[in-house]
Amino acid sequence: MLASIMAVIAYAAAAGAAASWLVGAVLYARTLSRSNERWGSGWLLVPVWPLAASRLPESKSQSEFLNKALVALLAFVLVAATAYAVSANLQRLSR
Repeated sequence: MLASIMAVIAYAAAAGAAASWLVGAVLYARTLSRSNERWGSGWLLVPVWPLAASRLPESKSQSEFLNKALVALLAFVLVAATAYAVSANLQRLSR
């Protein structure tokens, strides 16, 4: 029973991580489109925005939300990994 609950928490956290990654990608793309600089290959970095966020021009309003999305992504990934590990251990112990 407890293993199933932890699995649901793991899936919910994985969905939250996917949602926060999507929000971050949209914010990264908006910031790229609003910048006046020439970004030739900048659009290729949208899928890997957590690794390329430091390359963006300083925009106070967008960088605050981008940082929040990054923190949410990392928090959801940590919760999902922990819940999955607990679920797997509880599943193994119940046998």
